[in-house]
Amino acid sequence: MKPLWNYKDIFDLEFFFHKDSTMRNESLVQRDRDVYLHHIEPTLATPATAQDPGLLLHRWLEHRRQTEFGARGSLSPGTLFIESRRTLRLVILVFGLFSGSIVGLGFFNYAGTTPVNIFSFLVFFIFTQVLALIALLMSAALRSLLRRRTIPPPLAVRLIADLITRTILWGHRNLLGRMWADSRDSLAASIGLLKSTQKIYGSLFFWPLFALLQVFAIAMNAGLLAATLFRILTSDIAFGWQSTVQFSAQALHRLVALIALPWSWCFPEGVGYPTLTAIQGSRIILKDGISTLATGDLVSWWPFLVLCLLVYGLLPRIILHVVALIMQRRCLNRLNLRHPPCLNLLQRMQTPMVSTQAAPEPRPPATELVSETVAAGDKVTPPMRRRTMLALIPDDIYPAFTEDEIPDLLDNRGYSHSGTVRFMENYEKDREVLDVLRRHDWTGDCGILIFMESWMPPLIAFLSYLGEIRQSVGADIPIVIELLGRSTPAVSALEISEGDWLIWHRKITALGDPFTNLAPRQVQPAVEAAPAPPPTFILGTGTDDT
Repeated sequence: MKPLWNYKDIFDLEFFFHKDSTMRNESLVQRDRDVYLHHIEPTLATPATAQDPGLLLHRWLEHRRQTEFGARGSLSPGTLFIESRRTLRLVILVFGLFSGSIVGLGFFNYAGTTPVNIFSFLVFFIFTQVLALIALLMSAALRSLLRRRTIPPPLAVRLIADLITRTILWGHRNLLGRMWADSRDSLAASIGLLKSTQKIYGSLFFWPLFALLQVFAIAMNAGLLAATLFRILTSDIAFGWQSTVQFSAQALHRLVALIALPWSWCFPEGVGYPTLTAIQGSRIILKDGISTLATGDLVSWWPFLVLCLLVYGLLPRIILHVVALIMQRRCLNRLNLRHPPCLNLLQRMQTPMVSTQAAPEPRPPATELVSETVAAGDKVTPPMRRRTMLALIPDDIYPAFTEDEIPDLLDNRGYSHSGTVRFMENYEKDREVLDVLRRHDWTGDCGILIFMESWMPPLIAFLSYLGEIRQSVGADIPIVIELLGRSTPAVSALEISEGDWLIWHRKITALGDPFTNLAPRQVQPAVEAAPAPPPTFILGTGTDDT
């Protein structure tokens, strides 16, 4: 079955997410809701609640791509990535063929006086490739044993990744020139985002690089094989063996028979590899030269060397390339877009918002917590796809909440309330909280919502404890941090300040955890100042935050 998503889609999706990160949340809510109602919902054969979230995201992406790039005829980042990869594959293929041919022609530059030493051929062209394959298999086994630990990819893969990035940004200047300036900036940022999204996409972006590495190996082996056959067909090349280490022809025959085992069933001794007599007759003794050696013995090695290149050089690389293509398709079929930007988008699309003309409500009393995001006269109904959230509230602001308010707060934000946990009391209590989180059932669409004071910068103790929470719940459970503002004598200052939000945003982003995010900051329209009751906490995020 053809995967719904491809690499072009993923690049474009991350591009649009980065572009949307600079927009006001109110604009995103209105835009995505309109896209869903007018362009996605009419095309669905079944209700949205029965649809795969990946399908909804893909329909949204197709509409955005058509709107952003279809009308003005510019290239999307995903298209640029695909074209760059094709160009790079062609360059690698040509370079590999050229390199293999040059190396092969240089190695078989036979002057007619000294035969080609088969030991040199085996060491340079066969044994090195076999050792590389063994190292690759051992690395794969090590990765499977240490799934929870981060192991850097092979050096060759990292070099190709850097080469792809440079090809996109440098080798396609004519294509970049067809993109708008803001698109070029967002493309560069989206590439940077993809470098740090290993936790989201896993090995998805490893396999294209691995496939390119195999293309180079296939091309180089093909060039080497072509050069070998060319020299054999157009020159009278003699092959022999010699070594300072004195070992018998019988030992070499056993080694050759072992190497030829994969093809000995169809190319037996004397055809696929030399006989013991031929091996004895092709031994080179420096003081004697080659005048006393029989021509039949000296040329009996070339079928063995060619088959070694085919079986131990070219064939394994072809198999690995096919494996890489299969793994690409498997990873795309298993792609589960559950990181916060995707969940935020799904909630924005599926959260109905009904506007009324009711008069603004009076300000709440000082002890009541108020949401900034629901303007006076607006009612936000629960979303069709609700996520169950466990609320974590710090000890110092926990008394400001009542038991009945917390479920209502989560309900207004499109969440189902699964419980409330008080934390940051003391060391022993925090250990108990971690135990509670470990035992909690995280199956299904669930996550954690943490309320924090915006004017208090994230301290090292909190960030460290946040890391312990992540270890307790798992790597892909969404953790949303919702900041609380506080009222002041100036009513216009009810919203969370931009400086406080940016401090939190930089700190949370620096954690490098794609499933831990800060809820968007809402902007409260300024109104006339009026006397206000004593300070109280004001929630600073909207119903679409996930």
